[in-house]
Amino acid sequence: MTRGEGVRVSVVDSGIAADHPDIDGVNLDLSKNFSGDGLGVGGPYGGYHGTHVSGIVAATDTNDLGVVGTAPGAELVDCRVFSHGGGAPFSVVLAALLHNVEVDSDVTNVSLGAYSPRSDYVDDGRFGRFYGRLLNRTLTHAKREGTLVVMSAGNSGADLQRDKRWLSLPNEGAQGLSVAATGPVGFGWGAEGRREPYRSPAFYTNYGTNAIDLAAPGGDADRSTIGTGVPWHRDLVLSTVATFERGADGEITGDPTYGWDWAAGTSMAAPNVSGAAALVQANNPEFGPERVESALTRAAEVPEGYDKSYYGSGYLNVVDAL
Repeated sequence: MTRGEGVRVSVVDSGIAADHPDIDGVNLDLSKNFSGDGLGVGGPYGGYHGTHVSGIVAATDTNDLGVVGTAPGAELVDCRVFSHGGGAPFSVVLAALLHNVEVDSDVTNVSLGAYSPRSDYVDDGRFGRFYGRLLNRTLTHAKREGTLVVMSAGNSGADLQRDKRWLSLPNEGAQGLSVAATGPVGFGWGAEGRREPYRSPAFYTNYGTNAIDLAAPGGDADRSTIGTGVPWHRDLVLSTVATFERGADGEITGDPTYGWDWAAGTSMAAPNVSGAAALVQANNPEFGPERVESALTRAAEVPEGYDKSYYGSGYLNVVDAL
């Protein structure tokens, strides 16, 4: 039906390796480095993570290499908030979201997060209210101006609905899509009794009624099999990666190495939804973020026998959304 052509997806992360042989269409003119390290954009300067996420969104289908993204025709924008040292101020993440509104991104993928005390526990609520109000205003502005923000739900196995002490950010902000992770166990190796379907909740995913909007593939694992010789890694997500060689002081000492590798997390689930949103947007150019979101959530269903708190509206169904 569509490859996602004409749709712009921004990736707020550790950087996209724009020269990776399996990634095409990174708009470097609209990309921006928010990390303050001076290294620019279009490289995996903050690590492999952003390239892995970007491959899930839009790895190209025009070659015979590696993998194919959910929306291989979509345009990518690199909004790098992480440097090699890791970590990013919350204000920098929000600045990246505002930048994506300014460059008319249709979808913004945010596969990152942290935990903040809820307002009742710190400074008589001032700390929590500051983050909540600032985040909600930013997300509301983004949606109003035409950008759908898709966010990973987090990997702590926490019930976000019942946790009264900690707030998961940014995914518990209003007006964004919070995505939990599912994954198989025993894909291509498991014996009977040691299998879980690909729609089953991943062991690590955060969950919670009204805290999760959708669930999508993020990979899973039978942790008891790690190190036993079975190919447990097949239950993870294979995507594009790139890394730099670095010296003892962390300085880059050569060109990046490109490849493919396995990873799992709600970080991998969110870009599946971002890619699906890009397909819906491409097929319906007149849609705004609300209608794209509605198409995704209305098409989704909670798998029979599973707890709704892991799925929100349900498991991602790209074909029915289209």
